[in-house]
Amino acid sequence: VKVLDVETKDILKSESARGNGEESIFNTQIDALSKAISLSLGAGMNEVESSLTQVTDITTHSLEAYRYYLNGREAYWLLYWDEARQWMEKTLEIDPTFTLASLYLVWAYNWLEDFKSRDETLEKAKVHVYKTSEKNRLYFEADYALFIERDYDKHFQSLQELTSKYPREREALHHLGDYLFIYELKYAEAIDQFKKALELNPNDASMINHVAQASVYGEDYEQASEYIELHSAVSPPDPYNLFIHATMFIGMGDLEAAQSKYEELLTIKSDYFWGIMSLSYLHALKEDYQASFDLIEDYITKSTTSGEMALGYFYKGNYRYWLGEFDKALIELERAKGLAEKVENEVVQIWVEWMKGVIYLEKEDFAPSTSHFKKFSLLGQKYFPKEAPYYIGRYTAIMGFMALKQGKIEEAKLRFGEVQLFLDTITRPSKQDVAYIRDYLQGEIYLAEGSSDKAILVLEPLRKLNKQPIIDWRMDEWQRFFRINPNDALARAYENNGEVEKAITEFEKLLSPTVDANLMPYLIHPTYHYNLARLYEKSRRIDEAMEHYEKFLALWKDADPGIAEVEDAKKKLAGLRD
Repeated sequence: VKVLDVETKDILKSESARGNGEESIFNTQIDALSKAISLSLGAGMNEVESSLTQVTDITTHSLEAYRYYLNGREAYWLLYWDEARQWMEKTLEIDPTFTLASLYLVWAYNWLEDFKSRDETLEKAKVHVYKTSEKNRLYFEADYALFIERDYDKHFQSLQELTSKYPREREALHHLGDYLFIYELKYAEAIDQFKKALELNPNDASMINHVAQASVYGEDYEQASEYIELHSAVSPPDPYNLFIHATMFIGMGDLEAAQSKYEELLTIKSDYFWGIMSLSYLHALKEDYQASFDLIEDYITKSTTSGEMALGYFYKGNYRYWLGEFDKALIELERAKGLAEKVENEVVQIWVEWMKGVIYLEKEDFAPSTSHFKKFSLLGQKYFPKEAPYYIGRYTAIMGFMALKQGKIEEAKLRFGEVQLFLDTITRPSKQDVAYIRDYLQGEIYLAEGSSDKAILVLEPLRKLNKQPIIDWRMDEWQRFFRINPNDALARAYENNGEVEKAITEFEKLLSPTVDANLMPYLIHPTYHYNLARLYEKSRRIDEAMEHYEKFLALWKDADPGIAEVEDAKKKLAGLRD
């Protein structure tokens, strides 16, 4: 080993070590070199002896295991989760005590939606973590707090301790940035951490991607473009970078350019989850649902874990619901639930219960709807106890909507008051979600009371908040797969107030999602075509009315029998044709 002066490249010290075979590199030579270099650079013997940790305790005793580990780490930073999983599993077959390999495997399982294997890997690593370095122990404690203890504050504190004690540790800065980005939605603060990591290695393509992605979600497209171009200067295109580029185009309202980037992404890696599901959503946004289903089926076929498959069936169920195929949707969601249970993916289980509740509410079958919403809330409180007020608040709000469906306005008002109380106990970003639901419920209560003017005052501001910042079902917002939303409510309020032209304008906006460009517009619910057709018919715009009745019936051609809007659309279209 040679130690050089960085500026002059002069050799300051040179040390060597000898051994027998590759295994001696880890078993003796690296430790001998570390000790010799420390002593030759002025450290005292007592200091060296007290602080020196064997490299086999920090990493591994096997050069082969270390090679596998490096391959897995490279795959991980490209977001190739299954490849990372395979490499890390090979690493741990050789050396089960390799803590860092275990932690990479934990995260690979997490992104593959296999929570059972994720948590089992963490528990196995816990047995060996006592012998590793303080730095590795802090990484372990951060992950254990997040996944096993479900303690976000403790996870955050461990990451802060890591970055404080090891300010030049790039991966610690990355994890802290990810926490701020994913769990706190603090994009500017996340970018600060990613940039600190990037200063330590300006050619780190993955960290360049992280800065670009957080910039996109923070709607700083100028900075995002700068870092997307910087990535091109240091690395060839990768799926993660192309995904970010596509998402930026969506934010800028250019859906065609976004689709092109998603398709380019899938030519590089055809099973890239974010690309498949985002492209599927984009086709649904264009009302090409068959293309959406084809992509989801392809994703399910290529899935490597039950958790990934559960996710595919979850989305299939949501799209079936969206097209009025309620019974088929329930079948798909039940498949998702069964697969999620195999890998103990409680998040899929929680949101399956939510969607089942929504579907039964749509069918006005209130008993099973109430049951599923209750399961949603109880499971959420069980698995995420620190988030209990959020799940209780959301359940309380949906009970308010159910009361309105049954004409029970006073009960809905009571629910509204209860939601208001829960807001004071919610501290995380989900507070904004519950506040959004509360205001929406207030608007619906005013509509039910016939106070359209009051409803409009409440609902108009919500339209500006109608953003969906990420294609990730775990970041589910109130409206994504819930048919009635504040936009629709605002249009209905205008109609009830006798302002038909304003109502028409609102529905036309709902049918043109790029008008209010944001990171991912909400899907166009097919009933918007039906309601717009009604309003056009009222205004004697017959050709346009017929066009939208036809569009609605084409989209809901396989809808469950007996749905009132379908029957009415058929009748009115026949009358207009006559």
